[in-house]
Amino acid sequence: MTKLEKKKLYFDICTYEGEVKNDIPHGYGFIFYNDYIQSYEGEFKNGKPHGYGIRVYLSSIYKGEFKNGKYNGLGELKWMLGYNGRHITHFGEFKNDKRDGVGIQTNDNGSTLQGTWKNDEQHGIIIYTSASGRVVKIDKVKGRTKKVTTIKKVKEV
Repeated sequence: MTKLEKKKLYFDICTYEGEVKNDIPHGYGFIFYNDYIQSYEGEFKNGKPHGYGIRVYLSSIYKGEFKNGKYNGLGELKWMLGYNGRHITHFGEFKNDKRDGVGIQTNDNGSTLQGTWKNDEQHGIIIYTSASGRVVKIDKVKGRTKKVTTIKKVKEV
């Protein structure tokens, strides 16, 4: 078994500080890219994020599980909607950097989508709840709406 060392490594595009094996990030560490657009802190395996970590981009942040450098497993992705300060948060299962499996997505206005995603598209039964409390069941196939059923209406005041 090779012993892990702690080092600070400088590359053309980034700086890494943390555990290494054979001068490759392996174990726990932090990588900061010189363009200031992204960083990652967490577990590495053979130079790639692997295990739990936090990746920050200019307009998004992901906290969760990684496999071979990609979002894989349970995680939370929060991203901005344009430049108006609004955002969406998705908590659920990911596969190969895409929403894939059960999840709940929350808009900053309070509305939610609960259901399943496949290859980053809503797929199956999705329950939409508006900020005012209206509940709608949506049947989707590969992101396309097949049927919409109102479950709970909201009385207007």
